[in-house]
Amino acid sequence: MQPKLINLSEKDMRKYKKLNKKQIMFINKDNDYHENQPALDSPDVNWAEFENDFSSRAFLNQAALRLRALANAFEETARLHDYDNLTNAKIDFRYANYKNLTEPGAGYDSKADELNQFISRKIIKKEEL
Repeated sequence: MQPKLINLSEKDMRKYKKLNKKQIMFINKDNDYHENQPALDSPDVNWAEFENDFSSRAFLNQAALRLRALANAFEETARLHDYDNLTNAKIDFRYANYKNLTEPGAGYDSKADELNQFISRKIIKKEEL
């Protein structure tokens, strides 16, 4: 699809501003007139181009909606994996602290110290460790 898509420059973004709802409704109403009462069409409008732009806009908006929904599903699924990883990292951190107490000098001290730098006492309370 990339050859058919366009990335606007900042200058173009200012020139081709995003339409508001009223402007979209205006276009939709004009299209309704074009489809249902073509005798009222202006001869100065290239109606083939209008129809092509109108259908392309509808397709692109629908595709963008679907992609946003898919991106949202990816982000929420990643959030679940992040939660699982955080839960397991907390368990491992508690284990490293426990082993550091029960087997001093076995290397758990450096692991516990390294991990401890990321612990916010406001987020993880001592009783959670």
